[in-house]
Amino acid sequence: MPEAKKLFLSWTYSFEVLQARCNIVEDVLRYALKGAENQYDAPYAHPKAALLKADVKARMYEVFRPLVMPKNGKAMVNPAGDTNELLFAAFEEARTYAMVDQIKAIPHFSSPELTSAFGKKFFARTISMGAEVHPSVEGAFDQARANFQQCESRLVALHSLYTLVSMNQYGNVPELMGFDEIRKTLWERRQKFLRDIAMFGGLLGGHRAKAVACMLARESCHKTDPADVQYSIIQFLTADGVVPGRWSADQDEAFRKDIALKYREIDES
Repeated sequence: MPEAKKLFLSWTYSFEVLQARCNIVEDVLRYALKGAENQYDAPYAHPKAALLKADVKARMYEVFRPLVMPKNGKAMVNPAGDTNELLFAAFEEARTYAMVDQIKAIPHFSSPELTSAFGKKFFARTISMGAEVHPSVEGAFDQARANFQQCESRLVALHSLYTLVSMNQYGNVPELMGFDEIRKTLWERRQKFLRDIAMFGGLLGGHRAKAVACMLARESCHKTDPADVQYSIIQFLTADGVVPGRWSADQDEAFRKDIALKYREIDES
């Protein structure tokens, strides 16, 4: 059985703690859904946004019911742990599930104190939604990178909801309604922003083109941390990109070594 984790929301916490944490969950939910909006047709919200909102709010309501209507007329109150630590742990766990290497953008929290603490924890920054961009290739590159980082943080925020509204200390959380469709939209936009980065970085050349090459390598053929699960790469050497039924381990190892060598040469230059 997996080790029990302290819940972010529990009916055994005080009303004040639950209220503050539910406000944070709503900030996280709002931040994730903003990136999945349809900019062309009203209503602009994602078609599954209302479903996800209703599911998350229903789960939050469940932790308040015993406080409002305790069976014995007296609410139980247990230590709730540190809110920031639990939130950051949820985001770190979600980062793995979202397949995001680093959290670079701070979610749009209502609390300035939480915003600051999150930025220090993850070395992240607040990315403005309405900043004026210089009309140049460099400006477009910077905006594409900001859009990519914001989208990745939104994916992590979406995944974090599973932990934040979980009522189960051991996992096996029921699926959030609308989650898959919203995640698909965010992932598709992430890929679009990545192509934008590659396009404008290539046009700029120099160190930006090198940074893009490293980013694309980390995306599909090379993990810098040996502890990470490595990608399949043999398909880059075959006709039509087909993964063969079997291949030489020596061939695979030689290819990986050459990729790692070229990556280091670019990354360190």
